[in-house]
Amino acid sequence: RIFREHTALGDAVVMRMDVEGAEYELLRHLLAQGLLCRVNRLYLEAHAMTHPSLHRFRTLDVLLPWLLEPCGTEVFVDSSYHNAIETRYYWPVSDGACRQCPLLYAPLRGAGEGGGCPTT
Repeated sequence: RIFREHTALGDAVVMRMDVEGAEYELLRHLLAQGLLCRVNRLYLEAHAMTHPSLHRFRTLDVLLPWLLEPCGTEVFVDSSYHNAIETRYYWPVSDGACRQCPLLYAPLRGAGEGGGCPTT
């Protein structure tokens, strides 16, 4: 409610979101209410990798910049996929051969044989 009442299209809005796993519900709400395009720059700390109950949202971490591109929103996602050694223990076993990177990267250009990790 506060965001809706205190912002309008055309305002300079910068949002930093670090809500320990609640970001996906919040993003869905802002998108459904038509408010996410009011944000000019979004800094998001994503927790899909570090919370097993949120693993299904890993793809959103990658797609969010593309999703908000038509709005002109700059999106910066810190997903901790590759910047801390301990995060390798969070990767789901279901990622199979792509144990060193999330399966969501496998379809990208540069992915190795059998869905291996990208080389670029």
